[in-house]
Amino acid sequence: MKSFGFQGVIGAIDCTHIKIKTPNSDIEHVYVCRKGGYSLNVQVVCDYNLKILDCNARFGGTAHDASIGIASALRVLLIRNYENGDRNFRLIGDSGYLLLPFLMTPA
Repeated sequence: MKSFGFQGVIGAIDCTHIKIKTPNSDIEHVYVCRKGGYSLNVQVVCDYNLKILDCNARFGGTAHDASIGIASALRVLLIRNYENGDRNFRLIGDSGYLLLPFLMTPA
């Protein structure tokens, strides 16, 4: 895998809003997107070849990228691997994510 100077990078992480139909009125507040309308905020991790390594589509449009990252099963797995001594991997993400030992974000 090419890393373009980022040692140990296994992929990139980001979220994107996927437009959905208007949900039931009792839950629509969860899906209101900051850009108007309703959406799912879907987190995806892909490698250099654009192969999807992980996808999380459980959150409505009101969820922030950092909240999705904190609540994801992927984070639990990566923390466990890191704490067990596997420190040869990194993800890169944007400023919507928290800086973690295995997640590089802009300063």
